[in-house]
Amino acid sequence: MQKLNTMLMTILTVAFPWDSQATEASQANNSHPAVTAAIHYVLPADDCTKPKLRSFNFAVDLDAQVAEKKAWIECDQAYSAELLKNFNTLKASAQHGLTTDQAKAILQNMALIQNALIEQQKARKRYNRVHERKLNHITLQPE
Repeated sequence: MQKLNTMLMTILTVAFPWDSQATEASQANNSHPAVTAAIHYVLPADDCTKPKLRSFNFAVDLDAQVAEKKAWIECDQAYSAELLKNFNTLKASAQHGLTTDQAKAILQNMALIQNALIEQQKARKRYNRVHERKLNHITLQPE
């Protein structure tokens, strides 16, 4: 986490250099609304419901399971897109000038988004691995 913060701070410093003493003095009580919003950013809840991995048998409708998985993937992709948009909005707030404390707060929020995206990707991979194992155990029987 510290390495990520250092890397993001370096990127912001190079992309948007600032005179920290002058900036902090002039912006102590006068922040741009985009900066204030970036500092108070709250990670949105992930409302995507992962489909249950049920035992495959002939009583279970496989089409329904495929539809559940498709709906989850679409929801998951929309959530990822929202997080990426929020990440870029936080990054863009630096163009308005930041104090060191503001930059640190925004970087922490950017790290939260990055961690959420990484965890989401891990969950998708885990689900797909287990789902594929279950699909491999299906034995087709004549009707």
